[in-house]
Amino acid sequence: MKQKKTGNIRTLAFATFLAILLAYSNHFDNSFHFDDDHTIENNPALRDIDIYKFIVDGKTISTLPTNQSYRPYLTIENAIDLKLSGDGGTRVFHIHIFITHILVCILLYFLTKIILEKSGFQGRKEYWALLVATSFGLLCANAETVNYIFQRAEIDSALFVLAGLVAYLAGGRWKKYHLYLIFPLIGFFAKEMTFVFAPLLLLYLLIFEENMDMLRFYKSEELKKLKRSLVKTLPAILLTIGYYIFYKIMIPDTWTTGGDNISNYKYLITQPLVICHYLVTYLIPYNLSADTDWKVFESITDYRAITGIILLAGVIYLALKTSKSKKTRVISFGLLWFLISLLPTSSIMAYAEVLNDHRCYIPYLGLGISVIFGAKYYIDKYFPNAYTSKNGKNTLTVIILLFLGGNAFGVYQRNKVWHNDLTLWSDVTEKSPKNARGWMNYGVALMQVSEFEKAEIKFLKAASLNPTYSFIYINLGILKGAAGSPKEAEMYYKKAIDCANFEHVAWYYYGHFLLNAERYSEAETALLKAIEYVPDYYSARVDLLQVYLKLEDWQRLREEVAIISNSYPSDPITIIYNQILNSKKPEKR
Repeated sequence: MKQKKTGNIRTLAFATFLAILLAYSNHFDNSFHFDDDHTIENNPALRDIDIYKFIVDGKTISTLPTNQSYRPYLTIENAIDLKLSGDGGTRVFHIHIFITHILVCILLYFLTKIILEKSGFQGRKEYWALLVATSFGLLCANAETVNYIFQRAEIDSALFVLAGLVAYLAGGRWKKYHLYLIFPLIGFFAKEMTFVFAPLLLLYLLIFEENMDMLRFYKSEELKKLKRSLVKTLPAILLTIGYYIFYKIMIPDTWTTGGDNISNYKYLITQPLVICHYLVTYLIPYNLSADTDWKVFESITDYRAITGIILLAGVIYLALKTSKSKKTRVISFGLLWFLISLLPTSSIMAYAEVLNDHRCYIPYLGLGISVIFGAKYYIDKYFPNAYTSKNGKNTLTVIILLFLGGNAFGVYQRNKVWHNDLTLWSDVTEKSPKNARGWMNYGVALMQVSEFEKAEIKFLKAASLNPTYSFIYINLGILKGAAGSPKEAEMYYKKAIDCANFEHVAWYYYGHFLLNAERYSEAETALLKAIEYVPDYYSARVDLLQVYLKLEDWQRLREEVAIISNSYPSDPITIIYNQILNSKKPEKR
């Protein structure tokens, strides 16, 4: 009998893999998007797999200084996949990411199974654990993360968080010698989201080992449980603190969250409703958008802020309340996992985007556990014969298949949206019509296929929504230059500079325009202005090389080549210009 059950679970597990593979079968050639441009496609640091440099130099992750966070594991992955891809395509990246997604599902299965054993769950634990893993693997909202190549870091973090927890729960040498910490340590190098490992480990200890009543945490008996759990979690806490200090040393000074001009307070009062949006999206992915048009609320008296706070308070109360009963602890664990793992992006630190659906990859690991066992608790309480009667079994089977099948269909459809820039940004303008960046990027996609008139309409629409966003005018300048209207192009470049945001980018593109117009002295001035704002601006320095070559200013060319060689010694541009200089005789003094 046991052998038959084992065979059944293996068959179902294989069917799950095939279902996930089928759902994602049309995504393996989807193109690069968003940050993939400056972190992968046009990042010269990735042309050589220099692991030591990736670890010691956070600037290698991106050519944009404001995006240079410290994630060397991610940089190594991208460099390896770029090398393996050969032609610069995305298939290798997507295969690698999909495999990681499958590994996450496998670890989620084992974590859920162990938790059910620890909680004294009565029932076929392996089947319920497989249902949790399957629902996560096919979850429509996760397609936003799986398709977005640079956000593979979210999946990496999830992998190492789960591996650390499973290793800890396995006990033995993993726990005795704290070897389980190897996994979150690796995850820290992938993305900061791995910092949630210690809080999640603490959460497990409180709920399943201490049986803490979270709603009455203030009582002396419950505080003793908290103290004992904190002692057990101390190695993970100390590791996190130690790495955070190291991280702050290693992260480039130029990095920002993008929310520098957003009030932390306004961002905070907006997040309760954002969290509620994430909750609804798990169940009904009705409005997934790659780039939403949500804005921060101006006041806590805004009815949306009040609604979000009330609803979130209800969710928190439910999460704490369900921790008391043995029958509902798994629900509490899943809900609190969801809330805790949202803290890095949905609290006091403001980001440029108020919400991003790809941020929920790790939170949905816990929410899935909570939803499934919440539904089971409801069925057990109000429909006790559902598992034994024929009609009950058939009804449950239909509901499960509809949920999984609906999500699989949704994944397949979202993959189509992420196919290329035209499909993606067209969808964004439909789902998020007030998003200026969405309209602008749709215009860029149209411009790339020479649809200049349509592109200009999209750019002007973007400008009407955000008239001070310099990137819009930069792209209008590029468009007018490509359309053969240099005077209009220059007007737009100057307008971009006047916007007084992203000045380094505006000055660079203006300088690039002047270089192509053979106005070399003016181009030099503009490019030096860009470098004045951002000294490590790779593209601006490459254009300066061309300027000095055209001007035959060999001394300045040597100085500039020396600077760029220091950062990118194996870059083809560096090699070419060194060859040019070597062909010249030394200047006479």
